[in-house]
Amino acid sequence: MCSFCFRCSSFYLIASAISMHRQQPGIYPDMDFETYQQSEGLNQTTLKKGLSPQQFFPSGPESPLVFGIEAHMLLLEPDVFHQTFQRAPEGLNRRSDASKNRWNRLEQEQGKQLIKSNRWDGLMRLQKAYAVHPGVRQFMAEGMPEVSLFWKLPETSLMLKGRPDWMNPQQKYLVDLKLASRVDAESVRKAVTSRSCLLQAVWYLSGIKALTGEVFAYHLIFIQKHPPHLISLYQLTDSDIQQGEQDVAEAWNVFRSKSE
Repeated sequence: MCSFCFRCSSFYLIASAISMHRQQPGIYPDMDFETYQQSEGLNQTTLKKGLSPQQFFPSGPESPLVFGIEAHMLLLEPDVFHQTFQRAPEGLNRRSDASKNRWNRLEQEQGKQLIKSNRWDGLMRLQKAYAVHPGVRQFMAEGMPEVSLFWKLPETSLMLKGRPDWMNPQQKYLVDLKLASRVDAESVRKAVTSRSCLLQAVWYLSGIKALTGEVFAYHLIFIQKHPPHLISLYQLTDSDIQQGEQDVAEAWNVFRSKSE
């Protein structure tokens, strides 16, 4: 098993055992995910664990969590996706020892991870719907994907970090990409007002303000995981951000109480 593989369930255990890199506060547009993961800093995922029960997703190459990682990479960093993954031959799976051996041999020969053909084709259809949507094209015409942020908690030495999906420093907005089963107005509103979503948004906005002194807007793109891959766009309101700030404050209180 590799030390960094999107489909290795033990990656997070491996990463936690590696000595953490110490970064200077700043915005790092070209930092890879492995370096970000191994860098010192408290992220919003850790902070919000105290607010609600942890969600556990099935592990393995066919899990929803893995599909989300693959889709995010394809939509936000297509060049990286195609450098990392390749389509498996039609019908090839890993059900038998022989097919597993062939699968592993192809990955070693090509230096890329295989994705089952039907799953690959589904990802390509998702990308096509995403690429032709006028609102998506407008948001993603300029900016940087997967930007790593590192900043200090005011009046402390505690390093914080975050990795928003997309940042446009010229027009001052962040974009968060969400895969969803439903993208109708009611479902989107329910997802937006969840504690997890607003806490994440305010966390990133706080990092940007700490590093630039600027107030950014925050947009969400909801894309349906299954055909016809409908897309809905949403911009956080002042009321949403106020609620997110309350969620962050509550999460800090829980975090500090458990750290004492």
